[in-house]
Order: sequence, then C-alpha cells, then structure tokens
Amino acid sequence: KSLIHSDNKSDYTMAQSLLKGLLNSRKGIENLKYTYKDDIHFACILDTIIENINVQITEFNDIHLDWDDEEDNKIKTDTI
Repeated sequence: KSLIHSDNKSDYTMAQSLLKGLLNSRKGIENLKYTYKDDIHFACILDTIIENINVQITEFNDIHLDWDDEEDNKIKTDTI
C-alpha cells in the first residue's frame, strides 16, 4: 500500500506534506517558465511537468477528500 492509500493517519499526514511539496514545486516551475518564457521548447517542457503535477493533485483530491466534499477544501489545479 502506498502512503496515499494508507489507513494510517501518519502516512496520510506524510502524503499531505508531499502534496504541499508538489504545490510549492509547481509554483517554482511556474516562476521558471516566466523567467524562460522566450525559450519555447523549455517552456513546453515546464508545461508538461506542471500538467503532471496537476494530475497528481487531482488524483489526491479525488481519493482523499471524500471526508469533505466542499469545493473550497479541494486543492486547486487551475492556477496556471
């Protein structure tokens, strides 16, 4: 079983910490994309990485926020 699928509270907390790391990474990658906006190839690579991060965030929301379905508690993937 992976952290994200664990019933153990400490594993779930660790998964949330990893998710926060993904969110921070996405912000940093978005900053890099802005810095290198004139390099179209590099910007496309960064877009792909951002999209992969968004998929992981969406998966986390779909699996782990079943305890509260309020939209405000879901981590947003549409910030780019």
